[in-house]
Amino acid sequence: MKRLFSVVWALALLALTAGPVLAQAEPVGEDKPKAKKPKPKKPKSGLRGEYAIMASKAGFTDEQKTKLKALVKEMNEAVRKEAEASKEKLAELKKAIEAAKKAKDKAAGQEARKKMAEVKKASKAVKAGYQKKIVELMTAEQRGKWGGFVFYRSASRKFAKAKLTDDQKKAVRTLCDAAAKELGDLAISASAKEDKKKVQAAVKKASEQISRQVLTDEQRKAMKAKAKGKDKPAKPKD
Repeated sequence: MKRLFSVVWALALLALTAGPVLAQAEPVGEDKPKAKKPKPKKPKSGLRGEYAIMASKAGFTDEQKTKLKALVKEMNEAVRKEAEASKEKLAELKKAIEAAKKAKDKAAGQEARKKMAEVKKASKAVKAGYQKKIVELMTAEQRGKWGGFVFYRSASRKFAKAKLTDDQKKAVRTLCDAAAKELGDLAISASAKEDKKKVQAAVKKASEQISRQVLTDEQRKAMKAKAKGKDKPAKPKD
């Protein structure tokens, strides 16, 4: 019996040690399996961040992607140059504001702040000009798609606590698309104060519709609890 056990144990060890070797041996008289050809990779647009999302969600053509990439590159360079040009001026104005504060010269302080606001406005205008060109790059249909997505993304974040179902998400997307369509180009390119107010009003209206038409009572309670939590004062640190 002991001899039989020893033979079985020896065979088991042989199988364990021979396993990898046998697995690596080439099968006799059989062809080697052909290596799988790598799938051709889609050409990258070279776009990143928000502009890559825009190109994807709005359905840009390859030509539009190329133009968008060129505009973004040009815009970044122009913004960089403007920042360098205004850096020294802003530093001087900051010193002027501090000096006016020490001297209690209210008029001088106001004048320096006014000039600083003008410099910052000029810097923002550089970027705004390029963003206008980017919007003009899209067709009316693409602007509608992008506007709807921007609204939907904002709503998804706002109602994250409600844990929307897939069907509810579809309903929210429909309402967001309708809101963006009603606003037209303002949904993605509002810059004037009055235009921004219109966008804010549209967002508020869409949010109320989502809360009233899409959410369940339980989800509305969850959203209210979240709002109350935000209003609570932070606990003092020890």
